[in-house]
Amino acid sequence: MNAWKAGREMFDCKKFHDRCKASCCYNVPIPKKIWDRNLEKIVTQPIRVIPQGYDLDPADRTKKDFLLPETADGRCPFLREDYLCNIHEDRPPVCRKYGDESHVCMKCPMQDKDGNARSRQGMRQLGREQQKWAMTTLKRISPENKSKAFLEVAQDAGLLPAPP
Repeated sequence: MNAWKAGREMFDCKKFHDRCKASCCYNVPIPKKIWDRNLEKIVTQPIRVIPQGYDLDPADRTKKDFLLPETADGRCPFLREDYLCNIHEDRPPVCRKYGDESHVCMKCPMQDKDGNARSRQGMRQLGREQQKWAMTTLKRISPENKSKAFLEVAQDAGLLPAPP
């Protein structure tokens, strides 16, 4: 087993669900293929589903389509009442990546990438880092270009891959 896989197995969301209530499971871009395969597994019906597409290859203009499901409570439509994912085996790349700490948005407030619980001080520090990132990012968004800005922000956070 490689070191990355071993580390990912140590990161276990379930052990903190009693405290965090799966607060990381919110509305995120979901590849349309994953969405279409799992329609029957939706737990909370979205108010709306916003198409988000972007060019993967400028040479041939191919698009990879993403959808942004918006629920009334802001939670993932596949999140069950027991805080487990109803499509865990087929979850989107951003959900698989969460916790790897490759970006401030990919850091879990409860535990580090090795599964060690964060101290209260560590959780507060991470909260400040995430808030600073969010405020800096929001300042870059112009009202007339929100959809393009959303894609750039999502790509910067690792939620979507950047075009080649």
